[in-house]
Amino acid sequence: MMTHIPRSQPPRPFNFPHFQTFKLSNGLEVWYARHSKLPLISARLVLFNAALEEPAGKEGIASFTADMLDEGAGPYDAAAFSMKLENSGIHFHPHADFDAAHISLNTLTEFAGQAFTLLKDAVSAPRFALEDVERVRALRVAHIMQQADQAEYIAWRFLTGSLYNGHRYALSAMGRLTHNQALKQSDLVAYHRRIYQPSHAILVVVGDPEDDRIRDILEETLGQWPNHTTRLFESTPFTKQPPQRLFIHKPGAQQTEILLGHYGIDRLDKDYLPTLLANQVLGGYFLSRLNMNLREDKGYTYGIESRFNVRRLPGPFYISASVQTDKTEQALFEIEKEIRGLLEKPVTEEELEQARGYLNGVFPIAFESGAQIASGLSNIALFKLPDDYYRTFRASLARVTPEQVHRAARTHIRPEDLHVVVVGDQKSMSAAFLKTFDKIETDARLV
Repeated sequence: MMTHIPRSQPPRPFNFPHFQTFKLSNGLEVWYARHSKLPLISARLVLFNAALEEPAGKEGIASFTADMLDEGAGPYDAAAFSMKLENSGIHFHPHADFDAAHISLNTLTEFAGQAFTLLKDAVSAPRFALEDVERVRALRVAHIMQQADQAEYIAWRFLTGSLYNGHRYALSAMGRLTHNQALKQSDLVAYHRRIYQPSHAILVVVGDPEDDRIRDILEETLGQWPNHTTRLFESTPFTKQPPQRLFIHKPGAQQTEILLGHYGIDRLDKDYLPTLLANQVLGGYFLSRLNMNLREDKGYTYGIESRFNVRRLPGPFYISASVQTDKTEQALFEIEKEIRGLLEKPVTEEELEQARGYLNGVFPIAFESGAQIASGLSNIALFKLPDDYYRTFRASLARVTPEQVHRAARTHIRPEDLHVVVVGDQKSMSAAFLKTFDKIETDARLV
């Protein structure tokens, strides 16, 4: 147990690097930051929207397509492509979420030409060989089946389904088991051709080459990636769903998973920083009110967190904890008490300084490597943040007042809108507690 709260220390100096932008002959926009401590290049290619542009009934195709990008491309089959990466020590990782498909690349500068050639092949000419499609499908199906029995996954599936019913956010980026089983090779090819175009992408590069040299390398490689058609995207708004309290019976569960949430804010919300600080005080780090209560004082859990999952559209605000089965009712009571308390009892100057000190302290750690800087730049591009966002982050954070934090908490944390999901052994709960739920679901394996 913690006997006293440590005081935050002055943050160490940190300057996020400046960057320049230019376009290749095919329209691909490039953001480049010099980072010359080591002869390394880190890059991230960002293709906007991804899962939000999936055809109805083909949910999961964005992440399935991304999973196929390193399974053979251009002149190389899957084995040869993997060998080319391995022989030159090139790290290549594609994935897709709701907001974008991302391909991260890390290489020694001396192999930059080869690395970006492989990246060009992957985005412009992936093979989608049938045997590789089936092999990757089997891996994805196995992953979904493995997750399906995990209490945390079950809770999330029911929460997002309740919160975003009818919207793409209701499902995970991977989609459901049935979606992955039904997607055809031709579906992947068609989706790739529509989405993977340089005019709808941004390439972020961080490394040590001189500006002219990196331009030449990129023009010779990714500059040869052709455009096909223009695609227009209109985001689909979601309809606010009435809050529900759901109990999911998981026989023999050793702990209870508690998950509460409602839709939150998007990344460009004007209250982002005050809301971030309000969440820090509530459940964003070890010294938060929730953690000090449920872990340090009551001992109901090893850890509890709250978070605003910000996206291009409003993602969920949530509170999550695994608690002792016999303390489930008490834990949920304490969570709801702390939420009300944050709205009724304003954040103190001390709490604000502790939360601000934590964020200031971890800020430089998030950008120690070229890959981390590339990730930060891709966030600026993806969410259309100001170019100097990270260079002014600490100063902006310092200007947030307790009154702004309290106002943001009362605006963006809404107890009356919370959907509550509890996953545990129904037989271990009291009848009175179970009566507080709108529905008791006995089939926990929702895949």
